[in-house]
Amino acid sequence: MSDSAASRSVPAKRQRRESDTPAQEAKVIHENYTHGKLEIISSDGVIFKVDPIYLGQVFRDMIDLSKDAADPIELTDDENEKASIVARFLDALHGKPIIEAGCKLATLLKVIALSDKYDCASLQHHLQQEFHSKLLSKTYSSYHAFIVLCKLGDVEGCAAAIRVGGLGVWTRPTSSPEAPSDNSRALHEVLLKVGWVDPASWPFNDVLKVDLRFYYALIRAFKVAEVTLPLTNPQLEKIAEEFCRLLGKHTAASPS
Repeated sequence: MSDSAASRSVPAKRQRRESDTPAQEAKVIHENYTHGKLEIISSDGVIFKVDPIYLGQVFRDMIDLSKDAADPIELTDDENEKASIVARFLDALHGKPIIEAGCKLATLLKVIALSDKYDCASLQHHLQQEFHSKLLSKTYSSYHAFIVLCKLGDVEGCAAAIRVGGLGVWTRPTSSPEAPSDNSRALHEVLLKVGWVDPASWPFNDVLKVDLRFYYALIRAFKVAEVTLPLTNPQLEKIAEEFCRLLGKHTAASPS
């Protein structure tokens, strides 16, 4: 999931604090992260005080290579390193649940992007376990779970999402937030009266969010299963089994 240390680009910088600068005075400390040896400053100026032991290797290397370990780490990515994302990222690193009702897919994907960037394998394992639990309890969108688990490379988790939530169908017009307003908008809308297990029903921008191998495996599995509508649980089982086979994994047991 992570790039090699040689190729990874980490646009974070160390900068000595200047107590008399207006920028520093404007920064606030996040209410959940007020104690710790290291300060991480989000791209929108919120300070997180953390213990380095919870951080990934990239962060620890930045600390080890510094001549002054008291200097803060300033994050500069305005897209993925805002306080709202950094807070969930750190929550996951501390083993806290971060997936709740209403949690946006875009937020979770940004947390994963951050974990890739800073080589936090433990966070990704934590997310996998949390999603498996959510699937079993049916307390989160199986479609969004499938997309996130694709990003995490979790074949068995994706198969579980197919088995658990594959009978659902799109019942109202829905388009991705990134949908354009021109005549191509239809490509970014769901197909009504079919479910997400049929990959042709996906909004185009959601296709761009997943590993192409996983999406194509779903296309092939759906075709090989010779699906007839409405879908049934035995058909979902065939799709899940073929999906796993195509991606080189043994068939996972159906959740109970």
